Order: sequence, then C-alpha cells, then structure tokens
Amino acid sequence: MNAALILFIAAQISVAGKPLKPADFLDGRAIAGGTGAPVVMLTLTPAAAARVKRLGPTAKIALDGKPAPARFVDNTIELDGQKTFDAAAKLARAISGKAPLPDSLEE
Repeated sequence: MNAALILFIAAQISVAGKPLKPADFLDGRAIAGGTGAPVVMLTLTPAAAARVKRLGPTAKIALDGKPAPARFVDNTIELDGQKTFDAAAKLARAISGKAPLPDSLEE
C-alpha cells in the first residue's frame, strides 16, 4: 500500500517586525504584475490592514525574516520575485493558509 505524504510549508510575512497570521488574510493568490511577471497578492482583513497602515508607508516587509520585494497597496500586500505563477500561487497559499477565493460568485 502506497501512502502519499503531503507537506505543507508555511511562510511568514511581517511588517515592521510585526508578524501577520493566516487569520489576517482574506485571500492570497498569484496575479500578473504590471510587467506581466508573477506577483503574490495578499488581501488583508480590515483590522489587519488598519494595523499595517498605522505602521506607515515606509514600514519594511519581510518574508521569513528576510527583507522582501513587497509593498502595501490598497489593503493588499504585493510580493514580487517569484519566477513562475505556480511558485507564486504556492507561496500565497503558504502565507495565507488557505486556497484563493473564487474569482466570481458563480464558481
């Protein structure tokens, strides 16, 4: 009998040294950035977005304790630097702890 082993790798985003938890995210997904490159888009809950806004526009964003090529825009954190959309989708799920929400209510 073969048993499949599924590993779930968690990743941690922090802003100004303050960690965000999976409960702080409404959604996490891979999108095409302005240049068409893969971007991780993490939508924050209203409470988490308010906390991040209070930290200021220049607050440093880190991924697993290392500075990340990321920015806070319109209640979302956008994280650059993924080579593929698959890698970006996996990272979004690892950070948010959940699958992305459907694109429409009809799905």
